[in-house]
Amino acid sequence: MRATVYVTVRGQVALYREVRDRMLNGRLCACTYLEVSALTGPEHLVEIEAEAVKD
Repeated sequence: MRATVYVTVRGQVALYREVRDRMLNGRLCACTYLEVSALTGPEHLVEIEAEAVKD
């Protein structure tokens, strides 16, 4: 699995890691966490782009 996460609320990387680790249930994942100034609208705080492949 690979994921890129865009967030508009700065300083939340520890919370992101906690939630990610809980949701992935110990599975490893290549993740990129980016803090951005805005997304498509002010009501959007998080955007997650993910891809998973099963053999």
